Amino acid sequence: MSAPVSNHGGLPGNWELLYPSKYLRASDVTELFGGGANMTISHVARERVLRPKGGEFVVAPVVYFEEVDKLCESKKMERKRLILVKTNSRLIAEATGLSNPREWTGCIVHVYVNPKIRTQEGVRPGVRIKKEQ
Repeated sequence: MSAPVSNHGGLPGNWELLYPSKYLRASDVTELFGGGANMTISHVARERVLRPKGGEFVVAPVVYFEEVDKLCESKKMERKRLILVKTNSRLIAEATGLSNPREWTGCIVHVYVNPKIRTQEGVRPGVRIKKEQ
């Protein structure tokens, strides 16, 4: 039997991070930003994203953050974006006071992990948005 190269060397603090994703997840916000940080909206776009259930592509809004872009570039990671579910779209509008997503560029919001988001899979951590802190 071969011995492991290392028991914990280079392993992330969450199993989800063993599987790279181009989408910003709660585990990314926890690991890379200590659970939350003020972030500047780079831009909002519509992109083809893969639905978790069914494996089909749909066009959905996504938001990019300058701080995430810089971190991904420095770590040579794929650029991450947050899929904008309706709740987070509404929360950005409330946090910025702007209902038009084209006007969100340059706005600063606080991106954080809420540990108790209800999903179809049950209660789990999820990314949420509020006014900058």
